[in-house]
Amino acid sequence: MLSQLSSQVDRLFPAHLAIGTSPEFYEFAVDFTTIQLRISLWLAVFTLAIFGIWDVFGGDGAVFITRFRFLVGCPIFAVFALAGNSEFQRLHRDGFLIAFSSAAIVLVSVTIILIDKELPFKISSGNATINFYLVIFFGFALLPFFVLNGIVFGTLAIFAHASLLYFFSTAGLVVNSFYVFHTMNAVLIGMFVAYWRERFIRGDFVSKREISDIRSRISRRQTKIVISYRCADTDAIAGRIRDKLANYFGESSIFMDIDSIAFGVDFRREILKALSNTNLLIVVMGQKWVGAARGLHRKIMDEADPVRIEVEIALQGKVPIIPVLVQGSKMPKEGELPASLHELCYKNAATVDAGRDFHQHMERLIRSIERILNEVKIIPTTIDQH
Repeated sequence: MLSQLSSQVDRLFPAHLAIGTSPEFYEFAVDFTTIQLRISLWLAVFTLAIFGIWDVFGGDGAVFITRFRFLVGCPIFAVFALAGNSEFQRLHRDGFLIAFSSAAIVLVSVTIILIDKELPFKISSGNATINFYLVIFFGFALLPFFVLNGIVFGTLAIFAHASLLYFFSTAGLVVNSFYVFHTMNAVLIGMFVAYWRERFIRGDFVSKREISDIRSRISRRQTKIVISYRCADTDAIAGRIRDKLANYFGESSIFMDIDSIAFGVDFRREILKALSNTNLLIVVMGQKWVGAARGLHRKIMDEADPVRIEVEIALQGKVPIIPVLVQGSKMPKEGELPASLHELCYKNAATVDAGRDFHQHMERLIRSIERILNEVKIIPTTIDQH
């Protein structure tokens, strides 16, 4: 078993060192990248607010810059930051990321123009290049860019910077080309670093999730679930329930027909053997689960009734029990059961319809079984020999 797990894990890592464009990649990476994006958005808001406070107390007279940062930049960034918690962002993460990047580049470009008008930091002397250095650096360092969205962000940054130089710089073609060349190098380096960061971080994230899934599947194959039912009452629906559970937990994990015991064998001990080290007992109850009347007694009142013995052993051994009601049946009342089964009346029962809701009801039952299996420890079942 361990060798099989090891071989599967070994096959996982090379697969995830390739470009992660599969649906599974984005499914497992979305939680990680959502948290990363939310932190980056709020950092953008706080950064712009700090620069605005610097303008206010710096005494440089940058009135329009301050107003633009507080009245335009901060609100726009705050809207993106609040939207970062939305389901829309999770469903359209790449588009959302490009929209925020575009808005940030536009806001930075306008801020650089205002600085050029109000302060001695001119575009011609490299102020635009320095600011775009910062935008590119923090963009690739903080935002979860991968390949396509990183290319779009880098292209927008280069185009915006080149446009500012073309319209507002008087440094000449050679100097302006030198500035653009530097931003292009910054974008290439940023894309390279961001790509490898996202590749290994997300690949490691996915691998851990899939290793967990493999261990979960192995655990399910080691599960033992016993299905108790009365053949004359619920044979067909019990078979369907068994097939559905076997498909999910594995054929070797589901046991039924333990009342088909060879002649001459003490069926109490055979039932005890089948229920020993059992994780869970499912009791399928139909309209006639308590049994047809025998004089003044129901079949469930018979001390030798195999169905009764199954439940008694499970209750005595503290084995978790899930009653499953089928065919429109209801949980029996205490008066319909022997005293040894009264505890069964207070078990929360699941309902499984044989019609079109069968699969939905079974999915709900499987989720309940998994919750119980995650909590329970296998305890060897014992029986009172008296």
